Amino acid sequence: MPELVWLAAGNLNGLSVEKCQVLKGRNVMLYPDLGAFKKWNEKAQILNSLFPSPHGEGSGVRYKISISTLLEDEATNTDRANGLDIADFVIAELKSKKTTLEIQSFFGPTLQSMIDKNKALLILINGLQLEEV
Repeated sequence: MPELVWLAAGNLNGLSVEKCQVLKGRNVMLYPDLGAFKKWNEKAQILNSLFPSPHGEGSGVRYKISISTLLEDEATNTDRANGLDIADFVIAELKSKKTTLEIQSFFGPTLQSMIDKNKALLILINGLQLEEV
């Protein structure tokens, strides 16, 4: 989903007023982990009250935070018991539609072959935000 900017807050405390400053002028959609919807919704209301919508009036205009009910609506009892998050759902969806090779196909054949032999290489590439040249 390259049209979206994905950020991880880490946890509810990771979504602070200070960290939200970089969201200026953006519409933000939160995807709370299963079992945490109520707490995240309360946090969003607090943050929205401090900084009104980018489409609102006044000089305090910053961002608009909304809460997705997607996980709450789609989760099974097992999903809830495991406290799954949006990443778990995205990964499951990708796995159901594509093989690992197809998901990683943006790499050249040599690099892809190396990744197939050692999956830790993909973690390193992603973690260091490396690009193939």
